[in-house]
Amino acid sequence: MRFLHQLVSVMVLLSLAHFSFDTQAQVISNVTLECDDGTGSTGEYLMDVRPGEYEDVEITCTITNTYQLPEEISFQVDEDNSTGDFSYDISPEGPYQLAAGEEQVVVVSVRGSQGMEADTSAYTVQMTATVDSVGTEPVVVPVGTLGSTATDSSEVKIEWYHNYDFSLDNGCTESFKSGQDVIIPFTITKKSNIEGANHNTLIKLHETMDKSSTSFENFEKAGISLTDTGNQRVFSNMKISETQRDSFTIIAPETASNKMDITFYISMWATPDDDYENDAFQQFSCKITLEKDESNAALGAIESFSSDDVEMYSIFAGGAVLFIIILVVLAKVIRKGSGSSKSKLITEDEIEEEIEEVFDIDDDDFDFEDLDDDELESDFDFEDL
Repeated sequence: MRFLHQLVSVMVLLSLAHFSFDTQAQVISNVTLECDDGTGSTGEYLMDVRPGEYEDVEITCTITNTYQLPEEISFQVDEDNSTGDFSYDISPEGPYQLAAGEEQVVVVSVRGSQGMEADTSAYTVQMTATVDSVGTEPVVVPVGTLGSTATDSSEVKIEWYHNYDFSLDNGCTESFKSGQDVIIPFTITKKSNIEGANHNTLIKLHETMDKSSTSFENFEKAGISLTDTGNQRVFSNMKISETQRDSFTIIAPETASNKMDITFYISMWATPDDDYENDAFQQFSCKITLEKDESNAALGAIESFSSDDVEMYSIFAGGAVLFIIILVVLAKVIRKGSGSSKSKLITEDEIEEEIEEVFDIDDDDFDFEDLDDDELESDFDFEDL
């Protein structure tokens, strides 16, 4: 009875195969394969290969047995008809035993490499599902080249990125004085995965955090400026791993009457087009100090004396000179009075004579050294007053 069942099954399978007289065979199985579209604008899959951001692309495909009998179906990536330097993983691995009308979902992982070079066009990944046999145990008929085959393909595009090593060689926090220049050198190295066709890299010095700002109000208040090369550098079409060096130069004023702290920013970004204006954006905050001139400080101290102060100190000086003259006159008068044995009274005329002797307006011989006269030192005593 078992043998009879097997014989009937084989006869049914063979009855499904019809051969024409030109020896061209008609397939005795059927399978379909359909793969999902990616998230790209035209249905392509996008592979992010940025350092630290890399992820495999996963393509989801559905295999369907559209035959009226069970089938064993294998699935593979047709690398001969695929492009791109990729490797592939299939999950779950086949072959798959599918009943009539049954489906099998398969995920193809497309593996690239971190930082791999991008292309302007997408790569093709072609997949194939093939019926290897028809029937179930105990009657399974290998169909070989008569088995049905289904193919589908997906597009994988490597996303390009612009990444840079950007640094200020000596930083940008320092002090400077009037008449000096502040040079801020920088270095930039392109770490992108695409050559720079129609691509610019901008480095800009600006006063506020907004890189589009054109105001230099604080610079103007401090009297500082930039050289003729301006506040922006543009590097066009840099090649991968290319390094460029340049600098900004800030010019100090001729004089600095006050100390001032000036804050500004240096930004770097790539601009292949408007959609990527913030690509690889980096920004440094800088602070420089314009020191006050020492000569100006001394001059400022002198200028701080008001006219009232000058008048006050002039009065003090004049009073001191007058006091010294009075002392000299008194000393001489007292000396003569004490030396006279006949009278202790000194007349008005004698006082006038002493004044004329000490402070002779008609004679230019008066000198403050007269105050050191030996005779005055020996005879004068404040007790005589």
